[in-house]
Amino acid sequence: MTTHFVVPTFGTFDGGTVVKVYGTNFRGDDGLSCYFGNVSVEAMYIDSTLILCLTPFWGVIDAVDLTIWTENGHKIQVPGGFYFYSPYHLSTIHPNSGVLDGGTEVFLHGSNFSSDHGIVRCLFNG
Repeated sequence: MTTHFVVPTFGTFDGGTVVKVYGTNFRGDDGLSCYFGNVSVEAMYIDSTLILCLTPFWGVIDAVDLTIWTENGHKIQVPGGFYFYSPYHLSTIHPNSGVLDGGTEVFLHGSNFSSDHGIVRCLFNG
């Protein structure tokens, strides 16, 4: 069993981020678990190259090791680990309406926005 990379490598400290762990030789009968730091969550086996892990509530901004364990004690460290960040907080949107054809520039005001966490996108009527 090896790991190559995870997507995403970050998520809010509220938990609930689905993390895809890519690697080789994962086995569904190995009783896989993901450890974020010292907190264990069940891994969902997809196939021999992919497992999914749902991040736990962490409560603080923190960079942690991400480790995959089998029920028979084998473990493997995931390169780069995982970074928990503070959730975005949206306080105002201006304007609150626009034309149906689109093109209206919209300004979002709030806190904890950071380009370090990837691209922030707005979804309208989605």
